[in-house]
Amino acid sequence: MAKLMEFNGKTIVMADQDVIGDYDDIAREFLPEVFGIELDECLITDESQLSDFSVGCAPEDYVRDTSLSRQESLKHLYDMCDAIAVKVIKKKYDIDVNAYDSLILVFEKIRQSRNITLN
Repeated sequence: MAKLMEFNGKTIVMADQDVIGDYDDIAREFLPEVFGIELDECLITDESQLSDFSVGCAPEDYVRDTSLSRQESLKHLYDMCDAIAVKVIKKKYDIDVNAYDSLILVFEKIRQSRNITLN
């Protein structure tokens, strides 16, 4: 069930975390491997998607193209980061994902690939 929280006089609705908790072991490995962040440093919910985190994959030497508008430049950056995250996941976990896949779907694919490999 979604949680209601008050912050600065505003109501915030936090998405459920009922299902994502079933993948805690995979999340603790996956997030540092793919995005360089620890599970305890972020919030993931049942609605979290890869694209929510992929901007963390941006190369440090990325320089914004000043010939583009700010919005176009940011879209280009996010698209580039999404593509990098998808490639990193394919290389590390040998699964196919989409940048807009839910973390639950990605974690389930990882779990299934490991079960197949072990059997």
